[in-house]
Amino acid sequence: MPRRVVVGLSGGVDSAVSALILKNKGYDVIGVHMMNWDGMEEGTSSCPRTKDESDARMVAHRLSIPFYSINFVKEYWNEVFTKMVDGYSRGKTIVPDIDCNSKIKFHHLHSYALERLSADFIATGHYASTSRGDFNDKETIDGKCRLLRGRDSLKDQTYFLCTLKQEQLRFNEKSVTLIEIFRRAIFPLGSMTKNQVKNMAFENGLVEASRRKESMGVCFVGKKKDFGQFIEEYIEGRCGSIIDCMSGEKIGDHCGVHNFTVGKRLSVGSKSHLGYFMVTTELCMRLVYTTEKDEKERLRWNLQLILLFILLNLQSTLLNGLSTLHLKIVVCFVEYNVVIPPSLVLLHWTDL
Repeated sequence: MPRRVVVGLSGGVDSAVSALILKNKGYDVIGVHMMNWDGMEEGTSSCPRTKDESDARMVAHRLSIPFYSINFVKEYWNEVFTKMVDGYSRGKTIVPDIDCNSKIKFHHLHSYALERLSADFIATGHYASTSRGDFNDKETIDGKCRLLRGRDSLKDQTYFLCTLKQEQLRFNEKSVTLIEIFRRAIFPLGSMTKNQVKNMAFENGLVEASRRKESMGVCFVGKKKDFGQFIEEYIEGRCGSIIDCMSGEKIGDHCGVHNFTVGKRLSVGSKSHLGYFMVTTELCMRLVYTTEKDEKERLRWNLQLILLFILLNLQSTLLNGLSTLHLKIVVCFVEYNVVIPPSLVLLHWTDL
């Protein structure tokens, strides 16, 4: 009796070809489309059924496989979207696709497939693979399953699966861990390139899927023409100042730290022909720190000097206690990896 595989069908070419490959290999394939975003509540649609669902249903029809639609709107809102909004409100840049994979696809979808559809495996159209092979048919020496990059380095999606840990995510009372989840995960496109996938779709009658534009933007929400305007529907803007971190001067105003990403070029008048780039924020003061393009390396060097100072004075620091400045520097170094609010350096350099 053939092994049953549930394929997450998005309506795009990647998941369509994944289902095609598995069917050609003799698996009992079932297509499942996840509805994670409610366009009606957002006011962008008057129809509960989306084009994505229609495209996914068409793929299932062409492949003659059963098709189901499941609603994970509540789960996506509570476990993915609210976290993203909270992060942006605190000046962070959140990649919702990572949580979407670990919480929705590799938890709720897997649970549905196993409990409702009696699946042996769950497949997705990610450009990734595992140490158990693209079709989960190889044994590993230590019994563990490792996530591996796919063949197409330009489309590799293992970054978005980076939070899937062996000991993470449990299904139910049986305490099924991710090592067992990966034992059920299949990535049929792991050894293929994007061009090969598109050609295979076209050659097998999945013409619409092969010509469909790639999904962009926020996971399941889609690409927004004005992301700033979209996110402001969920975050109350709090105005503040934009500071040149090398001079300490105010060079502009802003309407919320959620509009900024580290490294983003800012339009703040004609004060610099090189342009200003966002460095970091101080949320409590609602300050956004920027630097000119040619100051980036000097800024990085200043941080390294400060870190060296902390290390050289570690013994006395431990004995006498961390000063507020030390704490701020350490926190910023950990949080931003290489960048701290330079105002701490300029305003408190004599303290060092």
